[in-house]
Amino acid sequence: MGTYLTGTYSVIHTSGTTDFNNFVYSSVYFNVAGSFVINGTNVVGVIGKSLDIIVNESTTTLSTGFLLLGNPIAPQTKVKTGLISGDSHNEVWEFVNIKTGLPARSTNGSGSPDSSPDTLFKMTIDTTKAGATNTQSYRLDLHAGATNLTVDWGDGNSDVITTYNQAELTHVYDASGTYQISLSGSFEGITSPNNNDRLKIMSIDNWGTIQFKNMNAAFTGCANMVGLYTDKPDTSLCTNMEATFNSCTLFNSNVDFDMSLNTDLEGFLYNATNFNQPINWVTPNVETFFRTFASMPNFNSPVTIDGFLSVTNVRGGCTGMFGFCNTFNSPLTFSDFSNVPNVNNMFNSSPNFNQDISDLDISGLLTCTECGEEQPKLGAINMLRSTSFSTVNYDLLLVAWDTLGTSNIKFHAGSAQYSSGAPATARANMVSRGWEITDGGQV
Repeated sequence: MGTYLTGTYSVIHTSGTTDFNNFVYSSVYFNVAGSFVINGTNVVGVIGKSLDIIVNESTTTLSTGFLLLGNPIAPQTKVKTGLISGDSHNEVWEFVNIKTGLPARSTNGSGSPDSSPDTLFKMTIDTTKAGATNTQSYRLDLHAGATNLTVDWGDGNSDVITTYNQAELTHVYDASGTYQISLSGSFEGITSPNNNDRLKIMSIDNWGTIQFKNMNAAFTGCANMVGLYTDKPDTSLCTNMEATFNSCTLFNSNVDFDMSLNTDLEGFLYNATNFNQPINWVTPNVETFFRTFASMPNFNSPVTIDGFLSVTNVRGGCTGMFGFCNTFNSPLTFSDFSNVPNVNNMFNSSPNFNQDISDLDISGLLTCTECGEEQPKLGAINMLRSTSFSTVNYDLLLVAWDTLGTSNIKFHAGSAQYSSGAPATARANMVSRGWEITDGGQV
């Protein structure tokens, strides 16, 4: 079977052509630097190099820790590379069968690894955890709607589900324990209502290609669940992501999902106390970020949001969006904030928050006239209350917001103080237009 290389080294660098027979596949994995000799050839491993590798005339940019798939029809696959150890080369790399500590790969029947994606949605459950069913059972709850689903229960049994509340969605195992459940087909989505088996969900292992049309409360309260997936769900038709990971207190995985049709992100990660991942969303139809990231004590990652649908309801907007986030003090970027109707409590009780938010266009805030007498002067109530907003950032905010010419807004800047000169003048202008401003006064 050719030459095998054991251990962590897995890249063969030659300055000429070396003939290795019986090529099947190769692993390229720069995790240890060093050199050694194999078949009389000096082999060098370089940590952390990013290579632009050409394999069978297909170019892919690769980085530390990856698999390079070979062509079994061409035993001596030649690979050209660019920068190695700071030197420019245009050399031939050749690979042999290599054993490493990387996970075993399945094959596609021709001898090379199968790189096709796993199409199944997979999650692991533990029947012994508390839930609505006994310790040898699990109940899968689905949203109402058209359903044509095959459920593999992980014990050699499966069911075809054609109605969202079919009796077979409760499965009894021969023994209590841990099982991986797989779903294929079509449905509206998973839901986690009160009095269900959500504490039995231990992990999301793979999203697969199944479409999630409704993720409202999909995993709400799944306090034992972590995300082990490396792919993303198909949410291209999903219109509701309210409370998707609400109170998932162990969850800390990538959530940069397709949100092109989504209208609701209320409480999406509310009380996900362990979550701390960067956010980069395109949300052209979202109407509300109400408490999207609230009560997340460990969240302190950059947030970039592109798009916001114009709405006129009071519950819409960014009310409480980052409220009670004890450590949050990361850059916040909105591509267009002008449609946001209110920012009430947006950073309330996030004691470390101190970012420049002067570029937030608050010209679309609802005023007392638009909201009626029951909710006078809505807009920015308690927005920065109990934060660490500095004089520098408060000065920038006052000057920028004054130029927008808005009126009749109630705004709480916490204990932030403003400087004399342009900031003081801007604040006075705003007050003359009906603003009610609470802050720490002039420095």
